[in-house]
Amino acid sequence: MADTPFEQRTLRLEPGDFVLLYTDGVTDAADAQVQAFGLERLREAILARRRSPAHEMVAALEQAISDFAGSAAPFDDVAIVAIRRL
Repeated sequence: MADTPFEQRTLRLEPGDFVLLYTDGVTDAADAQVQAFGLERLREAILARRRSPAHEMVAALEQAISDFAGSAAPFDDVAIVAIRRL
């Protein structure tokens, strides 16, 4: 990835702010009709838990993905990290 430009920034989190990191397996998770979970569902799931502790936010997102995908077999990895400033 030597040709890929990266930018470094410093970000100050205020109390209550959070950062969510996730792999594309989250948004690419598909249901039985091969419809993707997508960014809007991700946004809705996170905003519904935006005041929850980080571990509850991640658990709720994992549950939302599982509920959406149902019995469809996953085809990609799913990794989620949430960081909240207390």
